[in-house]
Amino acid sequence: MRRLINTKERILAGIRNGDERVLKYLYDKHYSMIRSLVLQNSGSEDDVQDVLQDGIIIFYEKALDSKFKLTSEVNSYIYSVCRNQWLKTLRARFKKSNIEDVFVQASDYEEEKSRHKNIIRSKKYEFKLAVITFFLDFIRHRPYQIMIINIKSK
Repeated sequence: MRRLINTKERILAGIRNGDERVLKYLYDKHYSMIRSLVLQNSGSEDDVQDVLQDGIIIFYEKALDSKFKLTSEVNSYIYSVCRNQWLKTLRARFKKSNIEDVFVQASDYEEEKSRHKNIIRSKKYEFKLAVITFFLDFIRHRPYQIMIINIKSK
């Protein structure tokens, strides 16, 4: 099989002629290279298969276009396409993860905010009670000082 499909011209011709062996050859040839790329960058075996299949499909669709000119080696092209596909996947996962984190943080914030409001309400109530108690006690024991306070405040 390798001798039949070894140049980029033969690969492109095989794709344009509908030879399915070319796709299997490309998949088998690039699997270990893409596997290393994906697994070393937080991916799984399923991710490897998805990324490689997407990369080969993109190459296949480009190769069907008669105007397509492959200026690099097939290996380099497929690796670049797969790498870009994997980066898109990682960005999407990261973005989704960050959005979920923001939602969690926002709900945590709302809970904390509510809890603090309740504490403040409670503390304000306790403070009011303390002030009222202080003044009632003050009035009971020192009524003459209230008049002085009233005089000074006028």
